[in-house]
Amino acid sequence: MSGPARLEIPFDVEVRPETGLYNSRLGIWLFLASELMFFASLISSYVLLRSGSQDWPVAAEVLDLPRALWMTGLLVTSTVTLVHGFRALQVERRRCFRLWAAATGLLGLGFLVLGGGEWLSLLAEGRAPSSSTFLAIWFTLTGAHWLHLAAALAVGLWLVGPGFSLSRREPLRYLHRLEVAGLYWHFVAVVWLVLLVVVYLV
Repeated sequence: MSGPARLEIPFDVEVRPETGLYNSRLGIWLFLASELMFFASLISSYVLLRSGSQDWPVAAEVLDLPRALWMTGLLVTSTVTLVHGFRALQVERRRCFRLWAAATGLLGLGFLVLGGGEWLSLLAEGRAPSSSTFLAIWFTLTGAHWLHLAAALAVGLWLVGPGFSLSRREPLRYLHRLEVAGLYWHFVAVVWLVLLVVVYLV
C-alpha cells in the first residue's frame, strides 16, 4: 500500500509574459507589499500619536542615539556584503560567497545584539512599554523590526547551511532563493532607515 501522494510545487525559471517576472520574484514583491502595509500602519500610528500629544518626549533624551547610529551602520554594511556574496555565487565562487554570507550574518547578529541591549537597558531603568505612549509605540516598532530581521537571519542561516547543497544540484533555483531572501533583507534594512529618521531624528 503506497503512502499519500507528495505535494510537489513546480519551480519555474521562465519569465512570465503577463508580468515580466518569474514566479519567485513576483511572489516576494507581493509579500513585501503586505509587509509594507504592516509597517506603514505602525509608523502612521506613531506619527498620529505624536502629532496629537502636547508633551511628546525628545527621542534623543530617552533613547540611545549613538547606539542607533551604530546599528544603522551595521545593517547598511550588511546589505553591501549581501550583494557581494550574491555576485560571488553568480560566478560560482562558492567559498567566497560563504565568507560574504558569514559577514552578512555577523553584521545582522550585531544589529540584533545592540538592539536587544537597548531594550534591556531601558527595562532596567524602569522604562517599560507601560511607562508612556512614546515607549509603548517604540517597543512595538523596534520589536516588530527585530523579529523581522531575526526571521531574515534564520532564512540566511538555512541557505548557507542545510540548504546550500541545492547550489550544486540546482544552481539557478538556489540563486532565485537567494535573491528572494536578499530582497527581504534589503526591505528590512530600508524599514530601519525609516524608523531611524521618524523616531530618532525627527
